[in-house]
Amino acid sequence: YAIKSLVRRANVTELQNAISNAKSQGPFDNNIEEDQAIILALEVGENTVGNENTPQDVVDTVTTNINNALRERLQVKNLLQDVETLVNEAEEKNRNASNIVVTALTDGIFSNNENNTLTELVNSANNKKAEAQDKINLLPDSKKAPFQNRIDSLPTISIPEVNDVDGNGIADDVDQAKAQAESKVSEAEAADQAAKTKLVE
Repeated sequence: YAIKSLVRRANVTELQNAISNAKSQGPFDNNIEEDQAIILALEVGENTVGNENTPQDVVDTVTTNINNALRERLQVKNLLQDVETLVNEAEEKNRNASNIVVTALTDGIFSNNENNTLTELVNSANNKKAEAQDKINLLPDSKKAPFQNRIDSLPTISIPEVNDVDGNGIADDVDQAKAQAESKVSEAEAADQAAKTKLVE
């Protein structure tokens, strides 16, 4: 009895607080990777509180493990929100760029202004895609697939060649053909005038 009284009971107050704090953030799902870690840490924590012979350093380690498991769960939750936002933005920018290409191909006119706007959009979409990919890489493997599939399914956008350099809303080859036709008409009119003048002489 004398020896037993010399062994100081470990202080489990912080451990009990950690357990209460963790339970207040439940319920936890055993099928979710980051929840499994908390469920396990809580189990060990409750066994530790129930064992009055546990040394202080073990109690402290168990407390830290519970707090770390909670922190990791929160990090994954925040990361998932970030990834969702970034993937949504990448999809939207890609959609906007695709719409400009469709418009350009529909009217057959692609000006320098459209080229600049599209180039900016495509670069912005690609940057957002890369940013999303970096965040996806940080996710636990079990969470990656849905986001990875969405990023992988984004089409690569090809920028059409500018065919309306002067931006007058008419394709350059049409402009050129029109200019040539007008030049031919002018030549014909000049020849006709010259012939008439000659007749008068």
